[in-house]
Amino acid sequence: MGSASHIDSQVIGYQAAIRLRKVSFGRGDKGRSGFTLIEVALAATVLAFGLTMSIICIQIGLRDLDVARTSTAVSQVLQNEMERLRLEDWDGIAAMPPSGPLDLDATFLANSAMKGKIEFTRTVADVTGFADMKEIVLTANWRSIDGQVHSRSYRMRYGKGGLFDYYYKSNVDL
Repeated sequence: MGSASHIDSQVIGYQAAIRLRKVSFGRGDKGRSGFTLIEVALAATVLAFGLTMSIICIQIGLRDLDVARTSTAVSQVLQNEMERLRLEDWDGIAAMPPSGPLDLDATFLANSAMKGKIEFTRTVADVTGFADMKEIVLTANWRSIDGQVHSRSYRMRYGKGGLFDYYYKSNVDL
């Protein structure tokens, strides 16, 4: 008899558990389960916010990548032009016009996305106090994909008897 009452208590326990699962917990009196409209709207809002922030982060990353890629390419082109000018003789440097645009698009590949995007200029000026010295400034200006103007310039002093070197100031935003 002890075992029969033990089995009866287990059956009663299972029936109570089944009844407990059918309790609705405030979501209607028929025991339906699911989410309320407010819960669904809140979840959709959180999801939309997360997706929006992800898209914004991707846009910022692409903009920064564009600026970094263009800055690197511009630095290489300006350094190459400075090295070319260091190989010029004094007569070639002295005969240069005081300022003007440079056509350095040939240094980019024909199908490069940077071709025509960057404006290069060169200024050549006498250095005050030194008769046989010129200051040459190469500048590149471009717009990044968000429309912001960026500039990079290299500056060199060229002496008639030699000793020419250059330095650059990087990423001066206008």
